[in-house]
Amino acid sequence: MKKFESIENNIISSYYVGTAREVASLYNAFLSREIATPEFCSYPKFDMDKNYVLDTTDVSSDELPTMKVITSDTFVSLLLSDEEMKEVEFSC
Repeated sequence: MKKFESIENNIISSYYVGTAREVASLYNAFLSREIATPEFCSYPKFDMDKNYVLDTTDVSSDELPTMKVITSDTFVSLLLSDEEMKEVEFSC
């Protein structure tokens, strides 16, 4: 799993890129430990043959970050359009 970060207008976005199993596990861990809250009500659906990205956005220090699952194609589009995004060290 890889982690990327982007900071824009004092909003920190972290992107955790991995297999469906890794992203689902991280999503559940964040949810159960109240590290981030889901942006959408329903639980995300995964195709276990694909890669996904857990997108967490921290808008303020007063609230928990929000999280959503995006496809790897969406992430590549974000990566190509955001010059400030960088890979950061992450260990599971």
